[in-house]
Amino acid sequence: MGNNAEHKRERNYISFVINYHIILLIPMLIIAFSIFFIVKEHNLNRAMTELRLKTESQSKYWGQEMSVVFLHYNDCRFSKIYSSAYEEGYPVAYLDIMQDLGKKEGVFPFIDRLYFYNGEEHKIFSSVGTYGEDIFFSGRCRMDQKVLDEAREKGMAAGKASFYSGSREGIVIAFPLHGRTEMERTDSRGQYLLFTISKDKLMEQFMPRGADGVTLITWEGEVIYQSTEGEIAEDEFEIYGQDMSNGFAVWNLASKKEIVRDSMQYLKSFALWFLVSLAVGIVLALVYSRKRYVIFHRLLNQSAALEDERNALQAESCLYELLTLKLEKGDELWQKCLECGIHIERKSQYIILFPKMEENEALKDYFVGMRREDPFASAYKINLFGELYSWLVLSGEEKEAIEQKLDNFALAGAQFERSEIFSDAGRIKESYEAVFQKIKRVHRKEDYPWMEMEALKEAAALDEKSRVEILLRELRGIIAEADEVTAILTCFETLYVLGVDFQKFYVLLRGKSFTRKDILRMFDCALEEKAAFTEEKDTAVSHPNYKKRSIMEILTYLHEHYLDPGFSVKYMAAYFNTSVSNLSHFFKKNMDVSISAYVDRIKLDKAKQLLRESDMKIGEIAELLQYGSSTGFAIMFKKYEGMTPKEFREHI
Repeated sequence: MGNNAEHKRERNYISFVINYHIILLIPMLIIAFSIFFIVKEHNLNRAMTELRLKTESQSKYWGQEMSVVFLHYNDCRFSKIYSSAYEEGYPVAYLDIMQDLGKKEGVFPFIDRLYFYNGEEHKIFSSVGTYGEDIFFSGRCRMDQKVLDEAREKGMAAGKASFYSGSREGIVIAFPLHGRTEMERTDSRGQYLLFTISKDKLMEQFMPRGADGVTLITWEGEVIYQSTEGEIAEDEFEIYGQDMSNGFAVWNLASKKEIVRDSMQYLKSFALWFLVSLAVGIVLALVYSRKRYVIFHRLLNQSAALEDERNALQAESCLYELLTLKLEKGDELWQKCLECGIHIERKSQYIILFPKMEENEALKDYFVGMRREDPFASAYKINLFGELYSWLVLSGEEKEAIEQKLDNFALAGAQFERSEIFSDAGRIKESYEAVFQKIKRVHRKEDYPWMEMEALKEAAALDEKSRVEILLRELRGIIAEADEVTAILTCFETLYVLGVDFQKFYVLLRGKSFTRKDILRMFDCALEEKAAFTEEKDTAVSHPNYKKRSIMEILTYLHEHYLDPGFSVKYMAAYFNTSVSNLSHFFKKNMDVSISAYVDRIKLDKAKQLLRESDMKIGEIAELLQYGSSTGFAIMFKKYEGMTPKEFREHI
């Protein structure tokens, strides 16, 4: 069960660490995606800025070229050589027209050809020759005749055209040279000035953005120039357009895919940064997770050790209570024993006691391994006497099987005393008292209870109250049965160990005739007084207003004994007749520092004095101050002073 719980805690912790670092990566991912969209939006804005600048440049260029077109048109419109009233006839008049057209073409490279269409003559004139109407519109310049009608209606028109039998594409811009009324009088299509511009020349200035881009020129909403062939899906392009003069507009379409491709150099750099950052983040997460995992394992081990120690102390406390209290099935002590793993519900129970001697090692090993190797039997050691093993055995075996095993040990030379094997757990206290009295009769060589007294000293020093209570009961029984001298000596020694003023007890006995009963009665009174005093003292130690005289006594003791061999808080607590926890709590409350930290400060001050005023080596100072090694001394010194003892001495 313990291993399962530990594994479960470990899995939960690992899951927590992983989730913790994933959560830490979430802000990084949010920042990464935010940067991605910022870069993407930046490149889109950059592309749209390029489109806008390109479109504005193209619009400006178109306006300049159209101003020249209108200049030529107005010059022709008001020139007499294009008028039907011109006196010179053909070919003189038409040669003048051809020369004028050639002259205008020479100063205006934007257009390919400038044509004069005379609807009355059904002829078209250019700088390189004259064409018949049918030949011109079927081969030289294929165009929609609606352009001419729109020009006559609106004063100008533009449309798509193909030149030289369809070998070249372009646009044509038509201007009427006479008013509508004049055309109606002549009953003809009238006269027009035609400007043709090839696609090649338009491409020189109206190049699209990128290989997948498209540039359009429209006239009154109708496309007359498209830089690429094929249908255009508007949802695949970013579009920017601008109106030009006289109904023309230019539109630049940038491919969204191409914008993304242009952004790839930025996105690749960003992706590289992101991957490197992610890798570094994962590595750091693993490193710090491992550190936390090591710390967790250390804490888990410490927690397990503390839990085991706590369980052992609780179990030990239960064992002492079993020897002092009456046990009944289902009561509080019964439940407490079961919770501590003491299987008092088993079929058979017995108490066994035997001295520490070589002949009993095999018996001791049997009981030590019983709990580990036998799932149906457990042996619990009761630490009452230093030279005597005490075991409570709880077994699921039958009485005959248990007796057989114990008889085998007796045949092998083991010396022990045991109680009868019983099934009522409520008889544990009774059985222990019976078997203990039996072993005392067998093994006691002197009247004075040396074994019990040594055990009482140890239990009092360690503040093991349950053990002290059991031993006092044993000593009381000894006093009740011993002779007067042994009884008095036992009383004095017991009261001295417990810190009771036995002078008062001595005065009561002096000069009187007394019996063992009188000794026992006064012994009980002294113990009651001791119990009241101890309770009062424990309350005072835990009270915030404890007398300052007491803290001064503790400080005096520390300064006088901190260099004693084997100095510890445990024996210091025994000296002040209190528990380690009470003493530590009281000292921390009054001094705002732990006892160990205060001792470190005393040792530090002493070390600084020796470093300043003596020639002792650092190792000698460490040994004098009860440090296990020079390294431990150097670590403590640097912790408080920020430098090693050697550096401190050199600094001085």
